[in-house]
Amino acid sequence: MNFDIFGTTIYSSKHNKISDAGEPTNTAGKPIMSMIEKYELHNVLVVVTRYFGGTLLGVGGLIQAYGETAKQVIEHADIIQTEIMRTITFNYSFDLVPVVRNICNKYFIKSIEENYGKDVEGKIRINS
Repeated sequence: MNFDIFGTTIYSSKHNKISDAGEPTNTAGKPIMSMIEKYELHNVLVVVTRYFGGTLLGVGGLIQAYGETAKQVIEHADIIQTEIMRTITFNYSFDLVPVVRNICNKYFIKSIEENYGKDVEGKIRINS
């Protein structure tokens, strides 16, 4: 995911963790993660629990079972889209008030408040 803040692109890194939890390598975690990526989900946890019923599925069967289960869970989940916002407070001189306001307008930054004292204390909300 990339963010454009004040004309500078910031690249965020992915922090993913998968586990096969005792299943053969790449037969559980990888197909589940593939479904998460296919549906372009972020900040999500998908847990699939399989109980052994006596039938050996083999590598292909395990991949199919875990991937299909993750797909069905995602398709039936109530997915909430939200923006993660951060509040930033900063101080600047009075002569910069028009500059700060123009930058906020240009980049659709929500100005929460301005407090006037010796300097101006501005409070804004931006995507995090």
